[in-house]
Amino acid sequence: MKTPQEWNYELRLEVPTLEAFKLIGQVARAHLEHNVTLDDMVSTTTLVEALYPLAYAKQSEAGMAARGRILKALTARALGRYDLKDCMIRGVLQPLGIAKKMGRPCLWHAPRKPLLCPHCGQEWPKQKEA
Repeated sequence: MKTPQEWNYELRLEVPTLEAFKLIGQVARAHLEHNVTLDDMVSTTTLVEALYPLAYAKQSEAGMAARGRILKALTARALGRYDLKDCMIRGVLQPLGIAKKMGRPCLWHAPRKPLLCPHCGQEWPKQKEA
């Protein structure tokens, strides 16, 4: 797990978004693998809190900016669709956020290994490329 100082440095504004998202994806995957059971689901808010607690982020502007980048990365479709697609599902349609706009929240779980064909050993059913 990263310390607040590491998050602040590695997610500073000079770091390109793709590089920052890749780092966040790696840390989030490690957290989900080691701290979330296979049958458990956590919200994006809970996952962000586990990665960078609000109590630590509030101590500096850089901390709040880093935490904001983590939240943005985990709510970005690209991260859930590609880097962490085996760790995320969409929840039921419900009002989200302050504006209560209807949407399907991201729910996070431990990575699941794909089913393999017993005959050829390839992933089954074959996942479509995006």
